[in-house]
Amino acid sequence: VMFILQNAPVTQGEFAGLQTDQVLFEFGTAKLDLTLSMEERGDELVAYFEYNTDLFDADTVARLADHYANLINSIISQPIAPLVELTMLGADERRQLLTDWNDTVQTFDQATTLHGLFELNVAERASHAAVMFNAASISYAALEQRANQMAHRLIAQGAAAGTPIAVCLQRSDELLVALLGILKTGAHYVPLDPDFPHDRLRYMLDDCGAPLLLTETAQASIFSASSAQQLVLDEPGDVGDSFPDHAPNITVDPAGLAYVIYTSGSTGKPKGVAIPHRAVVNFLLSMANEPGIDAGDRWLAIATICLVGGCFLE
Repeated sequence: VMFILQNAPVTQGEFAGLQTDQVLFEFGTAKLDLTLSMEERGDELVAYFEYNTDLFDADTVARLADHYANLINSIISQPIAPLVELTMLGADERRQLLTDWNDTVQTFDQATTLHGLFELNVAERASHAAVMFNAASISYAALEQRANQMAHRLIAQGAAAGTPIAVCLQRSDELLVALLGILKTGAHYVPLDPDFPHDRLRYMLDDCGAPLLLTETAQASIFSASSAQQLVLDEPGDVGDSFPDHAPNITVDPAGLAYVIYTSGSTGKPKGVAIPHRAVVNFLLSMANEPGIDAGDRWLAIATICLVGGCFLE
């Protein structure tokens, strides 16, 4: 990117009876990705943009020009204002960005928690398939019963509101059971992708302070030095199905946490981002409106659970 300011005096004159003037000449090629040339002409600044058409189109450059003009006008109208108070946006674009495109408020007529959205579907379509994994199809009612059993099991282990519970499981129906079960206790889950480097997994577990880890035999050894209690779900003789299959009598605060997702750590160590129920419910209801989700849609889960918190709306 290059910026040029031509402010040397330029005089116009006559040579052997010829009147001279300046003209803009288009070379047909761009020397750089983007060049802004400005020239003083009397009390005006005339600007020219030269750009690589493989990277920019005319509309984009026109928007850049508008932003630059807005910034200059902002400086002129507020010559001693701090930079942070200057603006590149015109009134219409500012309203579009801050108001129109940010109007995402949703009305929570019924469910106000993440697992509450799932429970609405249990009531409406209990016998319908909720999840398909390999050749198995699990109904909403069956998934609800298993999640309730998991919730009672976790409550017996001390799970309660505000408790972080780590989950390190391969993608399976058991993963959904674990996440729903955690949410039903009022606790929040911290997903650990088994494919992540082991040092990162151990760091995340220690950093979140989870007293309990739900995992499976293949991953249990990764966390052998951790103080967190391990609940290995695929152990022979596991007693998970011996717990009650009715929903626990627990009211979960929509402002409470649903899950904690860790950043990549590109600026240092990974940091946990806390997501409350009402935030993810608002997001899912917004997605249901635009682009639109209904009971006839099917979701293909391809992203790691450490990037998305799961969708229990449909």
